[in-house]
Amino acid sequence: MFSVASARAAGLYVAVVPFLPGADLDHDWLGSSLAEPELPAWAEGVRDSGVR
Repeated sequence: MFSVASARAAGLYVAVVPFLPGADLDHDWLGSSLAEPELPAWAEGVRDSGVR
């Protein structure tokens, strides 16, 4: 099972598509589907920022 805390500890960004409505998860990007057109643009921005 994936752990957001583990990702944070490793210095990773976290994109979340919760399967439990109302789940309160730590995240950098929140969507309802990995097919959302905003996700690739967000990921490119993360890549281009050089931060983390």
